Amino acid sequence: MSKMTNQVQDAFEFLTHDQRTRAGEACARINDSLQKGVAPEALAAQLTANERKNNPTNPEVVTVQDVESAAKMFRISKSRQVLPKTQAAELVKVANQDQEADIPHPIYQT
Repeated sequence: MSKMTNQVQDAFEFLTHDQRTRAGEACARINDSLQKGVAPEALAAQLTANERKNNPTNPEVVTVQDVESAAKMFRISKSRQVLPKTQAAELVKVANQDQEADIPHPIYQT
């Protein structure tokens, strides 16, 4: 795509996408970039620079491991949601119960 097309798409996404959508798009772009040979160190540096611009009061550093994890989340979500809402809600419920009773978290499998 041309630079102008990319800029128009970026502007559209800025206006219309929420955090969840932006995160999914970022994971897809990170995965695509890695597949096309972009070094994970370069992505980590770019993401850290963007984070400093976007969140100057409390920026986070993006590591190579973070980049690889983002790509992994994209890959493992290919055919279906990797953490359905029902499972997430149940895990939160159990975590809250465990905190009240001071019980260590069990490991869940379905």
